[in-house]
Amino acid sequence: MSHSVIYLSLIHKNTIMGISQNTFAILIGITFSIIILNLYFLLLFIPLIYQAVKIIYKKDEMFFEIYRNFSKEMDFWDPWQHE
Repeated sequence: MSHSVIYLSLIHKNTIMGISQNTFAILIGITFSIIILNLYFLLLFIPLIYQAVKIIYKKDEMFFEIYRNFSKEMDFWDPWQHE
């Protein structure tokens, strides 16, 4: 009986430092925005945000994609119709 080998790189998404590439790009964008606006005290929150995102991503890799898709279609799936 032959077994096919499934490589982990084909199953799991590419990550940068444990978070998805899109989320990492958003985090870098926030960091540069803080530097450009001279709000250096907010840079202390970047490692906290990164760790929170990393924990969420470790529990569920699809969390941010699911939330993004839901936010695009939330009016369509609203159970309480507004008139």
